[in-house]
Amino acid sequence: MPKLAGKLRIYYFSALALCLIATVLCCVALFTSYDSEKGYFDASFVVSLLKATVGVAVVLCLTSLFLLPKGELNGMSPATLPVLFPSAYMAIASLVLSAVLFMSVGGIDLGVFTNFLRSFESSVPAIILFVLSGLLFLVATAYFVLNFFVSGESKKLDELHSLAGYAVLFASFCLIALSYFDRTVSMNAPGKLLFNLTMIIYMLFMLCELRTLLECAKPRLYFFSGMLTMLFSAISSLPWLIALAAGKLEGPLYPTYLIYNLFTLGIFAYTAVRLWVFVSARALAERMAENAPPESDPEEMVDNEDNVSDIDENDEGRNEP
Repeated sequence: MPKLAGKLRIYYFSALALCLIATVLCCVALFTSYDSEKGYFDASFVVSLLKATVGVAVVLCLTSLFLLPKGELNGMSPATLPVLFPSAYMAIASLVLSAVLFMSVGGIDLGVFTNFLRSFESSVPAIILFVLSGLLFLVATAYFVLNFFVSGESKKLDELHSLAGYAVLFASFCLIALSYFDRTVSMNAPGKLLFNLTMIIYMLFMLCELRTLLECAKPRLYFFSGMLTMLFSAISSLPWLIALAAGKLEGPLYPTYLIYNLFTLGIFAYTAVRLWVFVSARALAERMAENAPPESDPEEMVDNEDNVSDIDENDEGRNEP
């Protein structure tokens, strides 16, 4: 029977392979079957193959909820050196996004979110949404900084860490709202739907991280949501960034979506490294369990104690006159 770490590796690398295949297919579809002016894909074999690949990947992720044993998984991936780099990327991305949102409200035209504000004629609700998003992303920056330095050191620090983590959840929700209410992009445009779906699954993954910090972990859900986040963040970032760099995506809405794509690229790196450390930690725990000395059987210990007592009584009997 294969060990749990082996099963986790199979799931992880299968999901990673499907991420790569789906990313390549999405990139080909953007180059051959995407109308950048309308924001929709044309019907083609590549698009159908992409949908099938994503469907297979989702089914694979769902099976992890039923095939992995519930009681043998533990916690979230510990903070190690590899986690530093994606955490630093997400901290910088959150800080930059916060600055861009505040600058947009201040009237500085960066070509990002400008059309959104103009479409709402700088209404009060839109400005409130921008300011709230900027503040939340500013606090979210602290979560990713603390994510490496204090994770697991003390209960109080973990509670403070998780409090900053709620800002990540609410900031992600605000980013979904900014994307959803953007009138310059159709409601059912594939790019918008893909980004919003990625952020929703990412919120589930982050919620699992916060549950672990608060000592009520859901490791199977953590692993499942991490694989799904890795899949959809890969599709919604790398192909679009490549197409933008190649000049295949043109129009006023794509500078804004460049910010979204760079952010989801960080999400992909973060979840991929987090899950790998999670799998590695399980493998390390199994190796340590194999090398640990065997524990004594409690029944044998009781028998040994009885034998010792009998010997002591016999010795006492011999010593009596």
